[in-house]
Amino acid sequence: MSPRKASLRVAHSRSCPTATKTALSSVGRGSGCTCSPSYYVFSRDRDGRPVKGARVKDRKTAERALAAAQREIDEGRVGIAKPLSISFSDWADEFERILDARIASGELHPRTKGSYASTLNRGRDAFGSLYLREIGNPELRRFLDPFTKLKPASRLRYLRELSACLQVAVGDRYLEVNPVPSFTKATKLKPPKRGKAPFEDGELERLWTELGKVEHDEERVHLYACRFSAETGLRLGELIGLDWTNVDLLHGRVRVEHQWDDGTGSLIEP
Repeated sequence: MSPRKASLRVAHSRSCPTATKTALSSVGRGSGCTCSPSYYVFSRDRDGRPVKGARVKDRKTAERALAAAQREIDEGRVGIAKPLSISFSDWADEFERILDARIASGELHPRTKGSYASTLNRGRDAFGSLYLREIGNPELRRFLDPFTKLKPASRLRYLRELSACLQVAVGDRYLEVNPVPSFTKATKLKPPKRGKAPFEDGELERLWTELGKVEHDEERVHLYACRFSAETGLRLGELIGLDWTNVDLLHGRVRVEHQWDDGTGSLIEP
């Protein structure tokens, strides 16, 4: 398929009455638009796949980008002589569609997408308008800034999810190299080491006795949770994430599929 003509399109804020429209007629007097929209160039490569340019607030800047894109189309170089380009915000939208397809096929649990949501949203805030190829260490440091109070294991999880997102982009030819692994190595973040058990058996017995002295039955959940954790090695977040479908009383088995994450307020992969 030959490359098609490039066009200028509009991206409204989600709260705008014209949020679902992309035509230029959806801005300006009488359009109903109440936001300050962004502009971007839209075209298709030789295989008919959509190619979206970076979003900019200035229309004249977008029109210059449109003229440049049209010249490349006329010269037969779109998607051939130059690498494909896509902003992180647009790629995050595409990655979510990829997750939806994997969930529909049964490869992923629906809650997995919820785990990625906060990571993708933070990426949109940190460098959403940048092309994937423009993301480097400064942008990744900006991505981590809101997570400085979290433990290394939690920060590493966000980096792993971002890395997984960008690795798919490498396969789709939007990136040559995933910048996250080398950045993660440079941060020297390390998950906590596994050491000896924090309690001896005698200490646990005294703990069970004290926890069993509570007057109200609803407070005994702490006793049950602690004893179950001590026997299985599960963390509190993993206990909170358990559902009845994860527990096989007949065979004495527990399957850990999720854990509660205080940072996102949702269930994520363990």
